[in-house]
Amino acid sequence: MPNIEENMRLADVVRGSMEDFGYLYGLQDGDAIYERVSHYCQTLILTDGARTIRVYTPEGCETYPVQAIETVSTVGAGDNFNAGYIYAMLQGMVEPLYSLSSLNEYHRYHTGKLYFSRNSFK
Repeated sequence: MPNIEENMRLADVVRGSMEDFGYLYGLQDGDAIYERVSHYCQTLILTDGARTIRVYTPEGCETYPVQAIETVSTVGAGDNFNAGYIYAMLQGMVEPLYSLSSLNEYHRYHTGKLYFSRNSFK
């Protein structure tokens, strides 16, 4: 576990799934997961398959619905989510998530939805 936690300490944003943290820490509660992760990184994006995305910062937690799509395979879903977020950040479509205020500004600007799918950047 020290290598994973050291990587979290070096990160500006940690993104993980409920399943990931279930395996790592045996936790299934988002607040408990953030309590653990926040010792290393203050910003956590917590995904949960087709369920709501939660973003935790020291300011609190915001939730965002996930657009329903036909799932062909979940292999690489987290990597694709990360790639979509990084792409959006590099294109100036979203500010880095250091605070809920930057996320909320993005959320308001983009029709009240936060999601990445294969059609998001066409």
